[in-house]
Amino acid sequence: MPKVPCLILFFVLFSGTVFAQRGSKKKPIQDSISINQANRNFEKAVVFSQRWTHQVRKKKGYFSREYSDALQQLAEIQLNLDQTTEIETHLKTCLEIRLKLFGEIHPEVAQTYLLIGEANFAKNDFQNAVFWFQKALDLAAKLPIEEQERKARILQNLGNVYTRMGRYSESEESYRKAIEIREKLGGKEKKQLANLYNGLGALYFETGDFQVAEENYTKALAIWTKNYGDNHIHLIYVNNNLANLYVQLGNYVKAGIHYQKSLEILKENYDEIHPDVVSANNNLGVMYFEMKDFSKAEYHFLKGLEIKKKLAGKPDLEVAGLQFNLGSFYFLYGMLTKAEAKYLDFIEIYKSLRLSDHPDLAEGYENLAGVYFRKGEYLKADSFYDKALEMYTNQYGKSNPHLATTYHRLAVLNMASGNLAKAETQFHLYRKRELEMLYQYFPFLSDLDKEKYVEKKQVYLDVFKAFCINRYASNPSISGDLFDLQIATKSLLLQQSAKWRNQVRSLGDSLVNDLFVRWTQNQLALYQLLQSPDSTVRSGVDSMILKTENLEKELARRSGIFSTIGNRKVATWKDVQQALKPGEAVVEIIRIKKFGLSEIVTDSTGAQPISYHIPGLTDTIFYAILVLKPDSPFPEMLVLENGNDLENNGLKQFRSSIKRQKQDPTSYSNFWEKINGKLANVQTIYLSSDGVYHKINVNALWNPQTKKYLLEESEVRSITTSSDLLDQLENQTPNHKACLIGFPNYYGSSASPTEKQDPQGQPMDPQKTNLDLVELPESKVEVEKIEALLKQKGWTIRRLIGDNAKEDSIKKLTGFGVLHVATHGFFRPDTGVSLSPLLRSGLMLAGAGIKDQSNSSNATEDGILTSAEAMNLNLDKTELVVLSACETGLGEIKNGEGVYGLQRAFKVAGARSVIMSLWKVSDKATQELMVSFYKHWQGPIPPKVNGRNRTQSPSSVEFGRSKRTAFLAAQKEIKAKFPNPYYWGAFVLVGD
Repeated sequence: MPKVPCLILFFVLFSGTVFAQRGSKKKPIQDSISINQANRNFEKAVVFSQRWTHQVRKKKGYFSREYSDALQQLAEIQLNLDQTTEIETHLKTCLEIRLKLFGEIHPEVAQTYLLIGEANFAKNDFQNAVFWFQKALDLAAKLPIEEQERKARILQNLGNVYTRMGRYSESEESYRKAIEIREKLGGKEKKQLANLYNGLGALYFETGDFQVAEENYTKALAIWTKNYGDNHIHLIYVNNNLANLYVQLGNYVKAGIHYQKSLEILKENYDEIHPDVVSANNNLGVMYFEMKDFSKAEYHFLKGLEIKKKLAGKPDLEVAGLQFNLGSFYFLYGMLTKAEAKYLDFIEIYKSLRLSDHPDLAEGYENLAGVYFRKGEYLKADSFYDKALEMYTNQYGKSNPHLATTYHRLAVLNMASGNLAKAETQFHLYRKRELEMLYQYFPFLSDLDKEKYVEKKQVYLDVFKAFCINRYASNPSISGDLFDLQIATKSLLLQQSAKWRNQVRSLGDSLVNDLFVRWTQNQLALYQLLQSPDSTVRSGVDSMILKTENLEKELARRSGIFSTIGNRKVATWKDVQQALKPGEAVVEIIRIKKFGLSEIVTDSTGAQPISYHIPGLTDTIFYAILVLKPDSPFPEMLVLENGNDLENNGLKQFRSSIKRQKQDPTSYSNFWEKINGKLANVQTIYLSSDGVYHKINVNALWNPQTKKYLLEESEVRSITTSSDLLDQLENQTPNHKACLIGFPNYYGSSASPTEKQDPQGQPMDPQKTNLDLVELPESKVEVEKIEALLKQKGWTIRRLIGDNAKEDSIKKLTGFGVLHVATHGFFRPDTGVSLSPLLRSGLMLAGAGIKDQSNSSNATEDGILTSAEAMNLNLDKTELVVLSACETGLGEIKNGEGVYGLQRAFKVAGARSVIMSLWKVSDKATQELMVSFYKHWQGPIPPKVNGRNRTQSPSSVEFGRSKRTAFLAAQKEIKAKFPNPYYWGAFVLVGD
């Protein structure tokens, strides 16, 4: 996909002032000028200013101070209308008069130099703009100290022009010096300082430092809003810039909020035929392009060009930007001839403006290379990619976001042309830059921003994964690169969310804690808004998202917990290997799309239609299995090329056999036989699943050759990601506190009779209409037996059953080593409402069956604990969460991130391990399995557990057996009574 640049709107401070003739009272013509300027009717203001200039010259003479002032005033007004030819004439005359009257060293001469620079800036003559700004700056240095204000204005304009020229280090230096001057002058709340923050934010946006860009934009927005209110013209620019930033991060909700605000202000202040309206259309086109709403994107791009033509003037950067974006639109629609022409126009405009070394031109080269790549003209494509890469490196150095995508595109080009060795080099450089950016950006992003960012980058990672499959035959060590990528990125969002919540809660800072409480309250309010069927209520969603994310970012800034994250050592497959003992292996499963013929595009824009065969990711699914043993020279790769069949027929076969309680001779062959061939002499397997493997329990696979289940042949330990083996458990005081929840009273005083229809399998309705919940008497037995068992071992127990098994009670829990919940669970597949999977999964608690809760004493609690709500529980000291309910392991699977549902929620909340179920199971069998698990967990410590009992945490040793060993023993015990895996295979343990 081509790059789409956002054109930054700069507010250039034209630094002169509009004033009356010195020593005289304001005249009626001057009043008319002021009124029309205030109303932004610059055409009329120019007419009156021309009249005034003529009168002053007639009365005061050519070489008079008053006439030079009038010329300056006229030039400043004309700057708003882009009347550059007239401006230049007026300012040269003004300069001639002032040099004669005042000599070379005078404030008003410096002011004229500045205005001439701004006039050149306005017509995109950046070289001359710099020349005149520098003359103004050199002169300002010779002026008295009271002229520091003027010096700051000159530096600000230098910062602006340097940014547009791509001279970023000089731009930053100019902005910093201007800010230092203004802060010394006590102008922290003035519009001039806001202007500097806005320009500095634009600079950091261009260089890819999005965190600092957002901080500066936000400062500018706060100052302008405080001084001018919500609808002042200045706010157009900073709202546009913030929106552009959020588009780049993939957060279109926030981008839309700021674009909409900018448009509202535009409509209040301008006619449609105005340069800022052109920019607004361009920016909206960019956003719709990124959102893949291409018809709206094209409309706004063409609308911008239409308005630009009515404004007349020579082609400038804005025209170039619109040509670029139209080229991107035509590229995407396969109109390669038109796209090529638009990109060439873009390049020609930049060259005509003497910007042949500008980074934006590199983007033009890069996108033109993309056109030639699609046409199959690989040599041309390679040449333009190299040009772009050279320019990016010269401008940005070697650590900029642009470099990562360019390396990636070069790698794909070489991959498509069969040069795998060169592609590998480029992929290596891409991967290095991408991970650097990942650790740079994540510290300041909210949970939602993180998710959007990862989604946007996923396609790049997927192509690299596909490359590794192709490259493995000629270079087996490439499997190590693939393994390393998995360690760095798999379940990254889950781990980051869990980590930062834990660290915030552990700081002990009252201010940070207050922010955290407010943030969780906002999150709960947001979830309630999202679930509401009332469109009026849901209209507040965007505002609440913004408030919640701002609180989250404030938390990150105040707590300072991410200050060193970018410096941490990135783990590799060799680190994981060192954690393995003899007889152990890691099996990392990776779902991959095959690279091949992605599409055939017919370009009918030329004289003859031409069809192009485009290489890329296809709908064919492979599963790469990486097997790592203690003595492996590198991870061994096995590729299952029947991924589509596994996800359809294979999964159906497995589920059908489980449901019908029939022996299944084919699923083992489908899902495990080839993997098992790589596991000779391995007793303990650490399995990190992906894709369809999240939906099955491999322990329940029946080997037709040995007539045994995998449960009986190997010890398979489910882990979230291979890096879990590197996380050492903290030495902590054993936590012998458990909260046991079960047998909720779903219907309150109007309890439902037990003969009501069992709801298992029915989709959960957030409003609980037509929802019948059958009581679970075995869950009461389960809780009571576990309570008695743990009390014998000296545990402190809190039991919540019946009316006490409330949602609110769970939310207030903290400090328990074990949380055991025995009730109904649910996961509702997406029905097109676009609700998060964390809102479509959860646990049913007391009161969940009451359809009308208007008379409830606690209207905010409905008896349904969604995964979204569970995510904000405080489980930092919780060793184990047991979800003794049906289908609590289900959710929406996101490639590389795992299952979005209850499992994820409780892990984010801080739980070390989670026991959950993958399918509906007998209430009686569940009760027996759970009681058996606690018996084994609290029983005598075995002399040896695969040689690893010495590595368990002190708390685990104190408890008895390891959780995994106890869980395995319990499953085997239940299997002896109920042989079919329907009864014992539904539950899995994931975590430590």
